[in-house]
Amino acid sequence: MDRFVLTDAQWAKMEPLCLGKKTDRGRSGQDNRLFIEAVLWIARTGSPWRDLPTYFGHWNSVYVTGWSTKIIAMTDALGNLVRFTLIPGQHYDTVGVMPLLEPADFEGLLADKAFDVHWIVDTIRAQGARVVIPQRRNRLDRHPFDKALFKARHLIENFFCKLKEFKRIAMRSDKTDRSFAAMIYLTAAIINSR
Repeated sequence: MDRFVLTDAQWAKMEPLCLGKKTDRGRSGQDNRLFIEAVLWIARTGSPWRDLPTYFGHWNSVYVTGWSTKIIAMTDALGNLVRFTLIPGQHYDTVGVMPLLEPADFEGLLADKAFDVHWIVDTIRAQGARVVIPQRRNRLDRHPFDKALFKARHLIENFFCKLKEFKRIAMRSDKTDRSFAAMIYLTAAIINSR
């Protein structure tokens, strides 16, 4: 096994700051210290990710864990981007929803089951908009669900497919959220103009 970079004292300072702890929302990392060591190994050796030694885990899993970002987006009835927010890849999708739900001129919201949480449904209804979200099996207060209208949700999926035609977006090549967001705005403008 290769020598590690982090001392126990360094890790004790870093551990509380790492995302993916058991106390964080969303998925937790299996071994955050090993992940940090893997990234440091790449930084130290200058090797490509594919050359990461197997004792760090599968190279692609380590790579994706470190650099994932989710795009939570809202489109209009034609599938054109209205607004979006970026969240860390290990967080639940609902974490980034509130900025999208700020009072806006929409008559309904179509979303998948991940967004079937009370505060989202209540916020949408308080704005007088229609909620078209399939309900989770464990929901106690069931509401009518319009399956026919829900079929239009494919427009958001189509938007993401078009967005990911741009490799820089699909691969999350930008180093900062600000430059990544700028790239999304630019490519969305091109998509909307088609």
